This record gives sequence, C-alpha cells and structure tokens, in this order.
Amino acid sequence: LKPCRQLKEFRVIDPQKFSLGQELTVAAFNEGDTIDITGISKGKGFQGVIKRHHKAGGPASHGSTFHRSTGSIGQRTWPGRVFKLMKLPGHMGSRQITVRNLKVLQIIPEKNYLIVDGAVPGGKRAYLSIKFQDAKMFEERVVKPKVEQPKESQTTETAEAPEAKGE
Repeated sequence: LKPCRQLKEFRVIDPQKFSLGQELTVAAFNEGDTIDITGISKGKGFQGVIKRHHKAGGPASHGSTFHRSTGSIGQRTWPGRVFKLMKLPGHMGSRQITVRNLKVLQIIPEKNYLIVDGAVPGGKRAYLSIKFQDAKMFEERVVKPKVEQPKESQTTETAEAPEAKGE
C-alpha cells in the first residue's frame, strides 16, 4: 500500500470479497440510514469531582471552607477502606466513545462528506469510524460483485438462435 495518514482495519464477515487497499467512501451510505460513529473524545486533563462527576459541592458563604472539594469518601474504623468505583478526581476525556443511532441527513460524494443528525466525538479534524448497525448491510453496499470469467479449459456450448417466425 502507498503511505497514508491513517490506516484502519475493520472486521467483516467474508474478507475474500474485499481487495487490498480498497478505498471506502461515503457512497455506500444513503440518506436516512442509521449509523454508529466511534472516535476519541476531547481531552480535558485532570478534573475535580464537580466537573467530572457532577457532584454538588458545598455552601458558598457563611464561613464554609467546603466549596468544590471531594468531601467524605469513606467510613470510620470499619470497613476502614475506600470502596471501589468511588467517584474521585482524575483524568477526564481522551477516551474512545461510540455514539449510536445517528441518522444520515445528507451525503456529498464529491467532497466525501457525510452530514449526520447529532453530535460526534472528538474535536475538529478528528478521525472517526463510521459503521452501519448491521454488518451485512456494509458488505452488501460496499462490495462490488466480482464478475467471474469462464476458464479457458472449460468448454462452453452456445445455444442456437431461435428461427424468426414470419407472418
């Protein structure tokens, strides 16, 4: 294959139907199709519990010192540990996200554009994987049927043309 910016591999039912380096375009989609789009979400760095998990925070006035912090995360002597899956501060974003059931509104094949109804993961110029919800539909629309040519070793019989009936 010639060098390209990104090379992606897709799981298919019958790999013999595809050729090496076959280019997939938006021509396989139709307006009104329902698709799934997968991409890497925008990275937001290290975030606290209010932004990351939508916790409420504490009172803002009257001498309170509890504003945007985590608060209590455990008990006393027993069980004496922090439970698993506790919502704590940490890294947010930069994860693979799949947005399902997006409807195709418009297709512009000249520019290879696909316009969908809804938000897609990632920022501007992000790479996305667009998939049909049914894998069989993908192969039906993308794969061009291969025309089998008769082998030279086989003998083919030609049917005689029917005689024209005159009036």
